[in-house]
Amino acid sequence: MIADTGNNRIVKLDRSGTVTLVYGSSATFNNPWGLAFDLSGSLYVADRNDDRVLKFGTPPLSGPSALALSSVASTPAKASSLVSGQTGGLVLRADHAAVVIPPLALSADLVVSVSSTNIRSSAEEASKSAQMKAKGLKGAASAVEYGPEGTQFLAPVTIVLPYDEALIESYAMNPEKLKVHFWNRAAGDWEALDSTVDPINRVISAQTRHFSLYQVLGPGSAAPAAAGPLAFGEVYVYPNPSRHGQRPTFHIEAGPADTIEIKIYDLSGKLMEQATVPGRPVVEYGWDASGAGSGVYLYVVTASQHGVGKISTKGKFAVIK
Repeated sequence: MIADTGNNRIVKLDRSGTVTLVYGSSATFNNPWGLAFDLSGSLYVADRNDDRVLKFGTPPLSGPSALALSSVASTPAKASSLVSGQTGGLVLRADHAAVVIPPLALSADLVVSVSSTNIRSSAEEASKSAQMKAKGLKGAASAVEYGPEGTQFLAPVTIVLPYDEALIESYAMNPEKLKVHFWNRAAGDWEALDSTVDPINRVISAQTRHFSLYQVLGPGSAAPAAAGPLAFGEVYVYPNPSRHGQRPTFHIEAGPADTIEIKIYDLSGKLMEQATVPGRPVVEYGWDASGAGSGVYLYVVTASQHGVGKISTKGKFAVIK
């Protein structure tokens, strides 16, 4: 195992010197400098410029069991890596969302990403929610974008998504009935995949031949068991600061809100982004900051509930290009 400091990644080689695994990007590491293993085989990475040590479960060469991540110091919104068409590879985000690509599943090398969903339009978000409601489904975690979107594979790849135990409990869901679903934009519908639940690592895996938007869904109660009054729980942006192309992602807990409005301003007061998404116990919204410069940004989050009113909170975050 080699800490490829300049490329912000960890590389695994076999005895012949052939690269068998590449993990990480600037969204995962900030100058990884040293590696060490403990007696159980866990890998420790000294992430020099972020002044932290990350601990990972050591993955084998293939299979969803490779994706157990023992613990992390933060949860980046995105992981990406160049995957060889010849040997395949693993792209693993710090929250366990991942994809395992077998050898020869790609016709050529490809930069593969696992990232937070990008809100395309309020209408599409409303359609997603309406289809979930019509099928009696609830989200057990935030959706994950696997990219490049629309990529077709020559052989099935394994995608892995984490689920949130707090949401499982809130919606009185049975983990054994959870499935990975993908959003079929052409049909405007959620489609279920044959899925395998790993309750120990709290992840679900499924096989697919294409990249799209995926989410863990399952039957649940009509409303969270402990919705309570309209009030904010945790509201924050991560990673903060967002460095070198990382997508600032809002984490918003707003109880029984019907809608969540997010406004982002620069320090001059210019409105940089405005989005309204359906309310859920936990909302995560990724802002595409590719057109924004380095600096500090302000945000205002407003939660609305019919017949109750509105509440707002504000904060700030930084972007470093």
